[in-house]
Amino acid sequence: DFFSSLQKMISASVWTIPFFLFTWVMYAIVFILQLNKLEPTTARLQILAVRAAFCLPFYGLFIWLCVVEPKAYTIFLIFITFVEGFSFYNYASLIITDCGGANRFVELLKGSGRSLLCCSCCCPKDYVVYYKRATWAIWHFWWTRTVLSVLTCICSFFSTAAAKA
Repeated sequence: DFFSSLQKMISASVWTIPFFLFTWVMYAIVFILQLNKLEPTTARLQILAVRAAFCLPFYGLFIWLCVVEPKAYTIFLIFITFVEGFSFYNYASLIITDCGGANRFVELLKGSGRSLLCCSCCCPKDYVVYYKRATWAIWHFWWTRTVLSVLTCICSFFSTAAAKA
């Protein structure tokens, strides 16, 4: 019955609850520390930092729900990939904003005197093109992966007995 399966589910996931709660406690600490030092000159950076940190508790929540109910993994995969992409986007926005914007970021890349040889097969030598490709990669990491996760969930559902009934 429902209560025995709920009890079994809770007892199987008891060891994960401290890890799940840890992410929320850490976010609360980050939020309070940033709120106490909020200044008009750095407000945008602080907002981006708090928003990037806010992804961790939700990521922890969805992973915890996957551990509690593994059958729902494909559904939660949609939320997990969205939160991952959103956190990458926020982190990139934080870096670019901290550098002074997109134009200043490209100028800093040019003025660094370093080559972009981290992956020479796909990184162009032109810093503007590199910046555009990197921002497109982040966009695709966020939205394309989320759409593919939705399609995965739909395909996974159609292969179940419930869909064939």
